[in-house]
Amino acid sequence: MTSELERALRDAARQPGGLTFRRFMELALYGPGGYYTEAVHIGGAAGDFYTAAQSPLFAAVIAKYVCACYDEWERPEAVQIVEFGAGQGELAAQLLTAVLRALPPDVHLTYSIVERSERLRSEQQRVLCRHEGLEEGLAARHVRWGEPLRALPTVVIGNEVLDAFPIERVKRSQDGWLQAMVVNQEDGSFVVRWRQAPPEVARLAARWLPIPVGAIGEVCPDYADFFRAVGQLGPPLKALFFDYGITQEEWAAGLRPEGTVRAYARHMLVDALAAPGAQDITADVHWDHVCASARAAGLHVRGLTPQGSFLIQHGILEAFEQWQQAAQGEAARLRTVPMAGQLKQLIFPGGMGERFQVLECERAE
Repeated sequence: MTSELERALRDAARQPGGLTFRRFMELALYGPGGYYTEAVHIGGAAGDFYTAAQSPLFAAVIAKYVCACYDEWERPEAVQIVEFGAGQGELAAQLLTAVLRALPPDVHLTYSIVERSERLRSEQQRVLCRHEGLEEGLAARHVRWGEPLRALPTVVIGNEVLDAFPIERVKRSQDGWLQAMVVNQEDGSFVVRWRQAPPEVARLAARWLPIPVGAIGEVCPDYADFFRAVGQLGPPLKALFFDYGITQEEWAAGLRPEGTVRAYARHMLVDALAAPGAQDITADVHWDHVCASARAAGLHVRGLTPQGSFLIQHGILEAFEQWQQAAQGEAARLRTVPMAGQLKQLIFPGGMGERFQVLECERAE
């Protein structure tokens, strides 16, 4: 933990009552010296976690989806892809390359990246500038960072974005709802203490967490604003969100009595309070709350599909076969083994195929 983050967290946690878990998570991930600000490393043995964005097969499927939207929209003169939380830029580079090759050359393609981490923006720029599939200067002509353009036919991509939204941890008690507060102890460590939840947090918990007394859960106040922003794009608009999550029915069944908050470092589960700024902190997406927020923003929710089923339906097996056919020589054949491993990880139930879901939304008017 950097001295700047340490000072910000400890000063806040020493205030009367401490600081809310939501604020702790926000500072630990996005504050000065936070995880996404300085420490994040995705993929590979040295990374903290793996995402589908590292796989060319995943990018190939999204490219097919974008091209299908382009045809469905009767081939407009301009198309926008918006990626929220583009990580290290691998998906952007591969997706931009594939779509530019597939669309007619006279189509104006804009790739808008919404990224709050300055460090990751720099990494995205580096990856896009050096990607072998993009001619020199091509990325600069098509990619922009910041607020997406409005009134363009738009495809939104959010891969493991919703699970990084700061959440409030709550516990149901006999007398109502308690809110988790993070307190800094004399030895410098952080611990959770519980207090009566304020009305706005209690209302969210009562609406979305059918859990028994004594159980812990999470609510995310930011879903509504996020989907309002998404709903202002287009029309036409298609949006895909890939993530792990939990449903209201699963909360009610007692599937996660201690909640879903967890932290990762070097692909291992760690204490979420132990090393803020040096580890990822995440929580399962509440799919029912997300879907309701999307509908409230004027979006039509087309469905929630297991990632494996979605990727197969949209051509990942064909993409793998094409990759195999294009591979030539011994070195290329050796690369088939890790590519086959990526395919299994993305679509098989034991990997991301069943644990991850795909939310598809649209706005046509």
